[in-house]
Amino acid sequence: MKKFDSNKIYLLYWAVVLALVCFSACKKFYDPPLVFEQAEEAAIPKKRKVLLIVADGAVSDAVKTIMPPNISKLLEHAKYSWNAYGDANTTDGGSWVGLTSGKVSTAYGVVDSSLNISNGEGNEENHGTISYIPNYSQRLLASGKIGAATSRMVVISPWQTLLDVPYKFADRKIYADNDDKVKDSALRALQDASITHLVVNFNRPNIIGKQYGFAAGITQYKEAINTVDSQIGEIINALKSRSTYNTEDWLAILTTTHGVSSTDKTRYDGGTLDERKIFFIYNNDNIKKQEFSSLSSYQTFPFTTRNQIAALDAAKSSVYALGASGNYTILSKVRMLTKPTGSNHTVLAYKSNHAYSGVNGWNMMITGGTGLYRFVIGAASKALLFVGGGAEQASAPAGSWDVVALKVFDSASKRWAVCMTNGKRSIPVDITGYDIGASSTPFALGTITNSVGAATFNLKDFSIWNTALPDQYILNYRCGNGIAANDPMLTNLIGYWPVEGSGTTVFNKAPNASDKNLTANFPLAWTWVPGADCSGGSSIFISSTDIVPTIFYWLNTKVIDSWGLEGNAWLKNYETEFVK
Repeated sequence: MKKFDSNKIYLLYWAVVLALVCFSACKKFYDPPLVFEQAEEAAIPKKRKVLLIVADGAVSDAVKTIMPPNISKLLEHAKYSWNAYGDANTTDGGSWVGLTSGKVSTAYGVVDSSLNISNGEGNEENHGTISYIPNYSQRLLASGKIGAATSRMVVISPWQTLLDVPYKFADRKIYADNDDKVKDSALRALQDASITHLVVNFNRPNIIGKQYGFAAGITQYKEAINTVDSQIGEIINALKSRSTYNTEDWLAILTTTHGVSSTDKTRYDGGTLDERKIFFIYNNDNIKKQEFSSLSSYQTFPFTTRNQIAALDAAKSSVYALGASGNYTILSKVRMLTKPTGSNHTVLAYKSNHAYSGVNGWNMMITGGTGLYRFVIGAASKALLFVGGGAEQASAPAGSWDVVALKVFDSASKRWAVCMTNGKRSIPVDITGYDIGASSTPFALGTITNSVGAATFNLKDFSIWNTALPDQYILNYRCGNGIAANDPMLTNLIGYWPVEGSGTTVFNKAPNASDKNLTANFPLAWTWVPGADCSGGSSIFISSTDIVPTIFYWLNTKVIDSWGLEGNAWLKNYETEFVK
């Protein structure tokens, strides 16, 4: 039998030991497990979720003045505004429709506390008449963003109708008859790892405000605001204490439903700006603090087709003919929502008998395809004149405001006309010898019946002056808030229609212009729209209708054009802050 060599055994032993040491060192060098696992975990995107808290009756001015601690803390990582716009229907029903449908309540006709369309009118995606208002819980369910084992929507409110109607498609609806129970239910709901969207509705500030007044200086109301702030703080703490919080990306939205009347601090059911004033807070751990001022808001209505006019008959409107002599200015803010296409030019306002053929008078017009403003001038058998229509008369993008003017003046023994668009002058046109507008033609805002094209547009602060206004005055008109009682040019104002009000009358507010109101031949859909942006881009129009598109955006829900959402998910403009 062959003997083992002890020296060989000794060498083999140390060779094995050396190999094990080398393997361990190499593995640590090439494959560091801790660093590798951390890198993989960081690459996994966090799941987006939304907490919406609506504190009914927590009016913006009072909350801002009181500045309770938990709301104040939310502002440190938030985009927020204290002067956003709630629904023009500031009743409890109207306010919630704007919050849950993504449209203003007037889009659905008459809305009452049933949170449905009380007159049975409405249309959803051309599927015929409906009696309910489509809401975003329905959209989320159809999109697969809720209604799944890992994606659930929970809504908690002391208003049963709110749960039954706009939130009827939520996974779970919890009725709680007071704010303490609402808070307790929210804390329990946040223990559910599968929750994707939580809606929490408090209403004690509204109850107290209606009884004592919605004002920071009223003790009972201040206590109600501080109480709901404490409840909000508990909910936010519970949210951040979730065991899964580090794998989630929560957007917390805090808002209210309405403001308060300036004349009665216990009322809020009107359509004034004070009653519509609300606040918004969009909070996320990675959002940088930024306060926004909201754009001004104009009350007006849309013109949408031919022969939709607000008119003054010929017998009362002769003063608005430009005649054969004298200086004049026709001046208006114009907001094109849809522009005419091709050669289908559209008349926007007029004192004439026809859009093109044998024109006797003047028409304010926008051209099809190019979207250029111009005025058409005619006088009996004389050749038709076009004032403007050049590149300098281009309209702004749809939804923006322009200032359009026709300026008639004498110079060098002749009479001239220029079109001005946002301060830019057209080539002057010689109108000497033209008697513009006989007394037999009406004056109207809107599109004359024989206009070739139609478009959708708003008019605001339409005015006529018996003088050629300075160019700078016309330029400043866009950012002005109407015509003030101390306006230096007021004595030359012969017609002024701010285009605000109700019913079918458009009132003439010029001094000494009695009996010159315009009467519409169609129902006027009065609403509030964004005003002109004169902030250089630092302001945006913020409204309650932004809530729904923002939730869709945060939850990566595709928005279908036919939904017709009116709000704006403007938070996406700041993605560099929170999308890593």
